[in-house]
Amino acid sequence: MRNPLNTSILCYLLFFISISAFGQKTITDTTFYDVSMAEVTSDNYAFRVIASRDRKDRLVGKKLVYDNSGLLIESISYRKGEKTGDYYKFDTVTQTSREGFLSEGNRTGKWEMKNADGSALATVTYNDNGRIIDHSYIAYKKDEEIVESHLLTTQATYRGGMQNWNQHLLKNLTMPRGALPAGKRVAVLTQFTVWQDGTLGNLETLDRGEKIPSALIDEAHRVILASGQWIPAIKDDKPVASNQLIRIVFQNAGTFRKN
Repeated sequence: MRNPLNTSILCYLLFFISISAFGQKTITDTTFYDVSMAEVTSDNYAFRVIASRDRKDRLVGKKLVYDNSGLLIESISYRKGEKTGDYYKFDTVTQTSREGFLSEGNRTGKWEMKNADGSALATVTYNDNGRIIDHSYIAYKKDEEIVESHLLTTQATYRGGMQNWNQHLLKNLTMPRGALPAGKRVAVLTQFTVWQDGTLGNLETLDRGEKIPSALIDEAHRVILASGQWIPAIKDDKPVASNQLIRIVFQNAGTFRKN
């Protein structure tokens, strides 16, 4: 004879399991977009996005973005709709990747920038509020005395002067997707060292009390480092290390200039 108590317990357990399964249910969809991120069909697309949502329509797990060649260009971890967890992005224009950890949308801890071959370009450390507290640009630091500007005979300059510098920006500077809303304009003020041999290092974005998207800081640093050798400053007829200041303005339409 079946024990009524055991039957009641079994029914309760089945009910609890069914409720739990319903509460944890997720739906995974694949969506296709063109280059402007407008949704299109699978016949002709630029990006394929795979994402999961819970029963409250919140993003959960990893959101994966592929280009039309099947290359993974972005992986974002979500927890109850918040960007929290591992993050990876590959920029097909600059051929560089960025990876680290997000906490409620903010970059936290150590982030790495790498070239396409996997070699390290930079390591940037963020506090819990998403502000940069330390950075290290691999193979760009040297043990040289940095001479103050007023002691120099001539300042360090970009090879070819301002015209060539502007051409470098036009060719290489990109607007990170989603970094700025429509109509927004942000200036990134960066100080860096031009060493005696013309190589660059010690990049630091100056804090003017303005919240600058970290993607814009990364891009400003990347394009400065990608500019190659500069002509070093001169003191007493000898090349010396000196600091330079560059201001790059980003606009939502992808335009920029150096002032």
